[in-house]
Amino acid sequence: MMNEPIEKTEKKPIGQLIYNIASAVAIVALFVLFFLKMTGTGSGHGPVNSDGSPMNIAYVNSDSLMTSYIMVDTLMAELQKVNDSLEQDLTARQQGFQARVMAYQQNLQNGTITTKQQAEQQETALQAEQENLMTLSDQYTNIIAMMQNQMNYQIIDSVQEIIKANPEIFPYDVVLGYTKGAGILYISEDLDITGQVVEMLNENYEN
Repeated sequence: MMNEPIEKTEKKPIGQLIYNIASAVAIVALFVLFFLKMTGTGSGHGPVNSDGSPMNIAYVNSDSLMTSYIMVDTLMAELQKVNDSLEQDLTARQQGFQARVMAYQQNLQNGTITTKQQAEQQETALQAEQENLMTLSDQYTNIIAMMQNQMNYQIIDSVQEIIKANPEIFPYDVVLGYTKGAGILYISEDLDITGQVVEMLNENYEN
């Protein structure tokens, strides 16, 4: 028989569904802050636009956006449905594989497998099946990750559209995505426009 025995595979989780847009904007926020520092006048008056006028800055609390924006619940429900389906499929395949591994081991013990060639053939087939299951698990993980990225883009795009379409309400040059511990050490609550943004997002989505 082959030197490497067949081992039971543990169920590999497809992916976490605790989705947080803050993780997607944290690095962006750091680059924005660096940009603002570079465009500052150096005289302590803060960042300016290319024409020398002061930048108008606000922020959206990413955590609040994720909990208050109605579309997020819909997107999460769709993602959960796909995730559950993939998890069930993978679990069923893994259970079938484990049953075949146990049957192979029992046949070895009770002498049903009588030749070295028979044992090697079955072990090779089981190892190939095990590798296929690992590949499939990775593929399912990538599917969920791609859906999460698409959700992220969809949410960010909808926020950008609201802000761009209503310059009289949101007259800002820069709008940061803010979450505690994600790169911005402090930001004044006076710059928080989350409530207005979420209200308009939900109104548009419901309509």
